[in-house]
Amino acid sequence: MKIDCVQTYNNRSFTALRIKKNNTNYLSSMPKKVIDKLDDVGEYLADTKYYHLDINKECYISHINGDRLYPPYPVDNAGTSLIIKGRLGASMVSKKLNYQKPSEVQKACDDIKSSDTQIERTAKIVKYLDDYEKNLLKKDTKIVINPTDSMEEKVDKLIDKYGI
Repeated sequence: MKIDCVQTYNNRSFTALRIKKNNTNYLSSMPKKVIDKLDDVGEYLADTKYYHLDINKECYISHINGDRLYPPYPVDNAGTSLIIKGRLGASMVSKKLNYQKPSEVQKACDDIKSSDTQIERTAKIVKYLDDYEKNLLKKDTKIVINPTDSMEEKVDKLIDKYGI
């Protein structure tokens, strides 16, 4: 049985920031600035569903399916795509997040790069990955295109259903 809820504080469940118990040596080695931000990061990631920020002997991003991405996390603007790379063993893997407009990608890049600490930067990456996956699942819902729909409605539904 897998339990995603790790900590409860004031009746609030934090599922995305997961700190392994008995990990005081690693946490103690972190700068005070990072330790002071961890609670804020936990609250920022409280509503994520698919990605977690795990702190064990190092910080890494994990997906609910068990995949893990280890730092460094270079972020690249590729026009209408945001490319997030991470280390998986000895090789680098990429996550490609497609957006409608290049301005959305630029905004995401600027947001991630404006972080004060590496832990905040990683948390923003987790949030973007999670939000992107949530939006993909919304597209997978059954959209029914009826013959009686207007041409504009049909086009909108086709874009919603099959758009990338």
